[in-house]
Amino acid sequence: MDEFAWHAIEKAEIFKRFNTSANGLSFESAKKLILEHGRNELPKEKRAPWFFVFARQLRGPLIAVLLFASAISAALKEFADAVIILIAVLLNTVLGFFQEFKADKALEKLRSYIVENALVRRDGSEQLIPASVVVPGDILLLRLGDRVAADARVIFCSGMQTNEMPLTGESMPVEKTDKVLPAGQLLAERANMVYAGTAIVAGTGEAVVVATGAKTQFGQIATLVKQVKDERTPLQKQLDKLAVFISVVVVCVAVILFVIGIALGRSVYEMFLLVTALSVAAVPEGLLIAITFILAIGAQRILKRKAVIRRLVAAETLGSVSVICTDKTGTITEGKMKTEYFSNSEESFWVKDAPKEISSATRFMLEAALLCNDAFVKEAQEDHGIEFVGSPTETALLESGYEFGVSLPDLHRRHARIFEIPFDSARKYMVTLHEWDSERIMIIKGAPEIVFGKCDSVFSNSAAQPLTEETRKKLISESGDLADKGLRVMAVACRFVSKSVNSIVLDDLSGFASIGIFGIRDPLRAEARETIALAESAGIRTVLVTGDHPKTALAISTEAGIRAGLAGLITGPELDSMTDDELRNKIQDISVFARVEPRHKIRIVEAWQNHGQVVAMTGDGVNDAPALKKADIGIALGSGTDVAKEASDIVLLDNNLKTILAAAEGGRTMFDNMRKVIAYLLIDSFSEIVLIAGSILMRLPLPLLPIHILWINIVTDGFPGLALTLEPSEPNIMGMPPRKKGEALLDGQLKILIFLIGIITDLALFGLFLYLLSSNGDEAHARTVVFMGLAIDSLIYAFALKSLRRSIFRMNPFSNPWLVAGVAAGFGLQLLTVTVPFMRDLFKLAPLVPFDFVLLVLMALIKFSAIEITKEFFLYSKKTV
Repeated sequence: MDEFAWHAIEKAEIFKRFNTSANGLSFESAKKLILEHGRNELPKEKRAPWFFVFARQLRGPLIAVLLFASAISAALKEFADAVIILIAVLLNTVLGFFQEFKADKALEKLRSYIVENALVRRDGSEQLIPASVVVPGDILLLRLGDRVAADARVIFCSGMQTNEMPLTGESMPVEKTDKVLPAGQLLAERANMVYAGTAIVAGTGEAVVVATGAKTQFGQIATLVKQVKDERTPLQKQLDKLAVFISVVVVCVAVILFVIGIALGRSVYEMFLLVTALSVAAVPEGLLIAITFILAIGAQRILKRKAVIRRLVAAETLGSVSVICTDKTGTITEGKMKTEYFSNSEESFWVKDAPKEISSATRFMLEAALLCNDAFVKEAQEDHGIEFVGSPTETALLESGYEFGVSLPDLHRRHARIFEIPFDSARKYMVTLHEWDSERIMIIKGAPEIVFGKCDSVFSNSAAQPLTEETRKKLISESGDLADKGLRVMAVACRFVSKSVNSIVLDDLSGFASIGIFGIRDPLRAEARETIALAESAGIRTVLVTGDHPKTALAISTEAGIRAGLAGLITGPELDSMTDDELRNKIQDISVFARVEPRHKIRIVEAWQNHGQVVAMTGDGVNDAPALKKADIGIALGSGTDVAKEASDIVLLDNNLKTILAAAEGGRTMFDNMRKVIAYLLIDSFSEIVLIAGSILMRLPLPLLPIHILWINIVTDGFPGLALTLEPSEPNIMGMPPRKKGEALLDGQLKILIFLIGIITDLALFGLFLYLLSSNGDEAHARTVVFMGLAIDSLIYAFALKSLRRSIFRMNPFSNPWLVAGVAAGFGLQLLTVTVPFMRDLFKLAPLVPFDFVLLVLMALIKFSAIEITKEFFLYSKKTV
């Protein structure tokens, strides 16, 4: 916030505070002030060198486990395994490096809003100086097209308007005044202030600088962006937990087996090699590659639905979003002002219910509104259509005229404009004088309370009828009702004068006849209400967070189906009066926030996060950057500022709330597929542990050689594993609630699938190994059966993992052609190891007879059935809870 309420202080007082005047500072005073206040620049922070950022990516438990496994593999001369593990680590590291190196671009983009030069008055003369040396007390000279160099209090203006969208998010130009305003005015309502980085879009003015550098509104936003630290995504945290879990399990098993092996008489060296090989086999080296692949494929799918994923590791977080904090403009509404309501003495209607033929009174009303209007039409270059140019309110009226067949060129030709009084925010109206057959017509358009105050009659049946006090109150009441519904209301009236009148006198604006009123607003998107209902059915709450007036916010939220909550609507000033604890206690009862500023948005996000919610925040302005960065998922609008996009995780190409839901569905699918791949990879890793551990405990030959483990982990499992990353969304995936924040990748169901089912089925395979050894003593044949059995198991149960929520018998098992092809490729490559002589020799295998294959397929089907039975058990348990 400003140190002082500069908008509430008289110009003379500001001059006194900075020892300046309308003639500006002296050059000597400016030199002293720059030493006192510093240069007019945003705060800078030294960025870490690229090699430090790269090295930082090598932290984390999973990376440590993989690097250790790679080193041990190299020491055991399993170089292929070591290289593949390093490739996985390198891929992840490079990805993280580029993401982090770009992370602070938002701060750099903010600097683009600071201008290079500024026109000031010093020692009574105009001077063009570097913007960086502008100091408090300088007098800024502002012209059309200028970008403001610092926060300043307006001391003079002539029709000056600024575009404050980058700062406040509001697209409407702000009319400026030099009058003192109440101390309680919100940032968006301080019409006597101009802010660094905003642009002058009309008129001229002068302003005394009151804040520079970090003390400007842009500077405060830059400080907030800097203070909001990038946190690890839920996925990154869960991968860390998974890595710790795998590490603990592997180390514990290795230590226990090492001790037991020594106790059974095996040598220390032999046991070291065995447990080391076992540890390497247990590490799912393909996991990082598979997860990166899932994220990349998911991002491409989301892109097809018109959203760009900027941070790949954050893509999966979309699936756990439980609260969407959104502005109204562009996401819930169309982002364009339109005339929605017409009312005159003959008819009143909403545009959606408009009659096929409008009355003569409505046509006259439209003609008057288009004549008293500065918007114009220009031809579009490419599609040969037309484009409406002007202020949003006036273009809305112009567009509605064209929709009802009123031609502006024809009006101008028949009723040429003779004189005008332009719109002024203090007067709240504009007046024009036109030719009208044998007379001339004076048209006034503006705020209803002002226009009706200048009327003494009302047009009815093409003639002026006396305006009674009752009718006047009725007109004002109707206007108030429309305003309460979030519409901007414009009234239009006219007065016929003689041909001798060539100008308009401000003191003679009376005797008008009311023609009618228009209701103008940024209308709700056609699909907005349905989208918000869909979000609710998916367990996602929509919260409206806007800088708009409370009446507008409440009207839009009601129409969109967003319930205000038990606490009703909360405004920015009300948030200021609440402590963080009070906000945290009430946040679940609030769904609509109005007149909020950047600092409020961060508090809203934090309050929801403190309740364990995963929060998505939408935004398009510079003012949204801190909250976008703070949210679990920052979503920038494609039409927004570069600063908002750089601070976000996702950019919506169509500014549509429905696209967020589509992206959330993609995130849920990613998480589902990660679980499938993790289960698929860990089931095999666990099987290898069981088989090798059993041989150590029973002092038997190894049922698998290192080359067998490497082949199954990378080749046989590789194709189906990658194919599982391409599984489409589960039916009704958006009909389920989002998963809770911090929910583990390995939940109870997966642990049972991997460990309990794994032990039962793998013991059966180990039992077969024992039987074959004891029956014919052919070690090579027994090892070949185990090798082929483990491979066939993994290829068949890949189909059981197509869905963790549905039985394979209730779906099309061949719906994913990539999985069918992957399993087929896996079978083909696996068969080569026992049918091609040189490969059989390389793998030290023995030929198999048809009965062996029948037995192995039967055992694989037993494991497949066990997984399906377990899935059915969990599905039944969830239904009965």
